[in-house]
Amino acid sequence: VGFVPPASALDGERSTARRRGPSSASICEDADGSGGGACRRGDDDGGGRDMASLREWASSRGFEMSEGLDLVSGDGSGWGVSLSRSTPAGTAIMRVPKKSIVLSSSDAAEGVLSEADLAHARSVVEERGMEEHWTEFLLTARIVAEKARGTEGEWHPWLESLPATFTTGLFMDEVERSYLPALAAGLVELQDRQLEVFDEALRSLENEDVRLALSGPDDGKDLIRWAFSVVFTRSHRFVEDDGSGDPRTEIVPMGDVFNHRDPGDVVWNDDAEGGYAEFVLKEDVVLEEGETSRDIYLSYGLSNPNRFLAIFGFVDDTTPEVLSQIVFTDPAPEMIELGCNDPRRMVFNSGGMIANAVWDSLLFAVLAKRPDEQKELYDAHVRGDREGKRAVHNRYALEVAGALKRHVDQTLEGAYSEERTVVKATSSADDEDSSEHPILPLVCRLNSLMRTIFTRVKERLDGIVEQEYRRRVAEQQQQRQ
Repeated sequence: VGFVPPASALDGERSTARRRGPSSASICEDADGSGGGACRRGDDDGGGRDMASLREWASSRGFEMSEGLDLVSGDGSGWGVSLSRSTPAGTAIMRVPKKSIVLSSSDAAEGVLSEADLAHARSVVEERGMEEHWTEFLLTARIVAEKARGTEGEWHPWLESLPATFTTGLFMDEVERSYLPALAAGLVELQDRQLEVFDEALRSLENEDVRLALSGPDDGKDLIRWAFSVVFTRSHRFVEDDGSGDPRTEIVPMGDVFNHRDPGDVVWNDDAEGGYAEFVLKEDVVLEEGETSRDIYLSYGLSNPNRFLAIFGFVDDTTPEVLSQIVFTDPAPEMIELGCNDPRRMVFNSGGMIANAVWDSLLFAVLAKRPDEQKELYDAHVRGDREGKRAVHNRYALEVAGALKRHVDQTLEGAYSEERTVVKATSSADDEDSSEHPILPLVCRLNSLMRTIFTRVKERLDGIVEQEYRRRVAEQQQQRQ
């Protein structure tokens, strides 16, 4: 049936953003604008961001950059990181002292929240079902307090270097949200709920800085949304290494300037010698003749265009794969072992190829009333018996390909329908004007990307279904003879 392994796993989940600007600045493009390059983040256009003070502040606190590394602006499309000299793999091109620069949930509450504040806020977060994001709340509270402190704040130079707004789901209006496919819309709705809980918990605090910040225009709602967005678009999440298994969330000023590309050029080392966080080159960077510098990128994790737009505010045209968007309710343990719950395995390649886990999981589901053959498939999988699995697949190739084709057809008719890939012409007052809805072109770009990939999958499945149907008919005719 055409077994295709999913692309190699990515470098973990990461919350980072791009920078807002004109819609085209939030799309991954080559230098000629054709698409296929790397991604600048969906924040602002870089104007008004004090990067010079950020550099001075970081240097005064022990920040280190390798020779030739610099922060660069991209012609109104935000900031990024570049190298102007050839550098070997394994070089730590950026070293950030954790004690003086990194903002961590482990100590974010120190000097900001009293024990009573912590207890009260935690009860709000837990009662509202958001305890999983307690560490992100601590960082949000710290940023709100730091903003109130102004120039006296410890992280003021970093805060002044941040974008003023974003192109993430939280900043979309009703029209822009109406174009979102269900997967992206679900992520935005989750962030809506998270923001609502964080807002309530922040307003329960007695801290003077937080109260001052929330006494401003619109009762601080815009500030809370902004601080929340800074955290969820620029933080890394880890598991504590003290054996507790507790989560820890960190933001790395200076390190948060890296833009996205998959695969990235650097890997993140949170526990380098001397108390540093490091960004280390994965491969040699060799500048070619006439090349004065090269942009350096970090992978933001799980390759999911819906996630990238909703959470980070950009569309990644270079994505190597997308989620198949097949969901099984209450799957059996054997089905989970086959990969049905693993988003890194349940994928379609951007060229239209279909991952093993998709074929295996659907076949297991198709065999629901044939437990002996389900067992045959699963046992072959556990043994690593590719030929044994292929034999079961060949028996039911038409049924499995047909089921998958129905899913793809329905997705193309609904979430990624053609009319959702273009902004309506502004011929009347009722039409969606992109100047009134600046993020709408990005949403349409997402839908267009996903439609293109799902169409490639459909074309492949159409061929498989036709081939398997002919084979089935031929077999039946032969049996009758």
